Amino acid sequence: MNSNLRIASQQRKIDELKSEKLADQKALIECQQKQLDSVKSTVKTEMKTWSEIVKTNMGQNPSANVIKKVVRSTVDQNERNKSFIVYGATEKEDKRPEDILTDVFFDLNNQVDSVSMRPQVVSVRRIGVQKSDKSVTRPIRVTLTNSDDVKSVLSRSNLLKKSPEEYFRKLYLAPDRTPEERKEHQKLVSEMKRRIGSEPERYHYIKDRRVISVDKRLSTADDSTENANP
Repeated sequence: MNSNLRIASQQRKIDELKSEKLADQKALIECQQKQLDSVKSTVKTEMKTWSEIVKTNMGQNPSANVIKKVVRSTVDQNERNKSFIVYGATEKEDKRPEDILTDVFFDLNNQVDSVSMRPQVVSVRRIGVQKSDKSVTRPIRVTLTNSDDVKSVLSRSNLLKKSPEEYFRKLYLAPDRTPEERKEHQKLVSEMKRRIGSEPERYHYIKDRRVISVDKRLSTADDSTENANP
């Protein structure tokens, strides 16, 4: 008799646990569905927004391909905003891109008294195919979780020029630009160099996609994040 009671009691507990588990699963599914509906709504809103932008700039009835092209371009730009490029890092078998990035962050953090940078890294990789000429180094693309961290890193990038280590003084950190943006930036670099030769009494640097020239006695431009980067 007691054995039957114990079995019945255990069965009730099992049934209660099953019910609780089912309830938890149902709540989880409902939560996931709400999140999915939210994402769908956001996507629809964004697509509608971009469709309206395309219509404004390209006529009232843009094709689906045109809209897709605009959306892809925007997504690409958003991804680039979360990345920066490291130029000048020599390629060695015993030195991975991840190790180089760690060393760069360590050097930059050692040169400032403010809070150390601790950005969350998504990926680090060399760009392009390795050349037979070992003197030609491929740049490194670093992708972080958000664009604010990228801005923080680039804002300190000029400190590499002041590093006690020669290796770091040869490195350049730059935004992840499109081919068109790189061409535009190279024109600005050429213009800046021309001004350096013709106006040595002034300090010249690149900021906000233009060359700025100021009197060296008044300049604090050494903190510029775009100065002569590739």
